[in-house]
Amino acid sequence: MNHHYSPEAEQAVIGSLLLDNTVWSEVQDRLSFKDFYRREHQVLFDVISKKLEQGECIDVLTLSNEVKAIPELKEMNGEIYVLELLSQTYSTSNISSYVEIVKKNAQRRQFKEILNYLDTHAHEGDLKKLVQQAHTEFARLELTNLKTDHGIFSQLFSDIPHQSINWLWPGRI
Repeated sequence: MNHHYSPEAEQAVIGSLLLDNTVWSEVQDRLSFKDFYRREHQVLFDVISKKLEQGECIDVLTLSNEVKAIPELKEMNGEIYVLELLSQTYSTSNISSYVEIVKKNAQRRQFKEILNYLDTHAHEGDLKKLVQQAHTEFARLELTNLKTDHGIFSQLFSDIPHQSINWLWPGRI
C-alpha cells in the first residue's frame, strides 16, 4: 500500500536542518509538521522549527537532549534515531528538492482523504451540500507551494479560470 510518503525525503529535511540551521529559510514557509507522514518526523520537525523560529540554534546534541523529555520518542530510542538521521544526511544542497517531495506527498495524502470522504458519503445526505463541501475542501487544499511546472494539479488545472462550482451543473446547484 502506497501511503504517499518518502521516509528518505523526510529524514533528509530534518537532517539538513540539523547540519545547517541556515537552510531553515528554504523550509519555514513551505512545510509544517503536519506535512510529515511518520509521527516521529512530525515531532522532531516541530521541535526543530520551534527552536529555529525562536532564533535558537539546534544541532544533533541539542535535539537529542530535547528528545529525552518527549515520551513518544523516548519509547523508540529517539536519541539514537536522531543520530541515525544525521548519519544518513550527506548534504544540504538539495533541501529544496527534499521539501518539495515531502510537500507533494502531503498534498497527495490530503487529496486522497478528501476523495475517501466523498466516496464514503456519496450515498447519503444532501448531494448539493456534499458538492459544496467538496469544493470548499479542494479549494482549501494548499497547492501554492508546488512548482508551477510540476505536479498533477498544475498540469491539469493551470488553464482553468477560478470560478464557482456552479458551472458544472448550471441551474441544478
